[in-house]
Amino acid sequence: MITHDMDWLAENCQEIYAMSQGQLVYHGPVHQLFSDQELLDRLGLLPAKSWQLSQLLGLKPEILTLK
Repeated sequence: MITHDMDWLAENCQEIYAMSQGQLVYHGPVHQLFSDQELLDRLGLLPAKSWQLSQLLGLKPEILTLK
């Protein structure tokens, strides 16, 4: 599956692969990708809305879904 929908990833995946310009740049847990702001910036991605909200509220560990 290929997607740029970080909300869907947060709800449906535990481990992912991320590519940039045809190269694998990340393989691991979704939450770890969302924690790496430098990598997210390089990939042009924003973490899931639930992750962003949990950071704003100071929830630790950050949540991946609102279910």
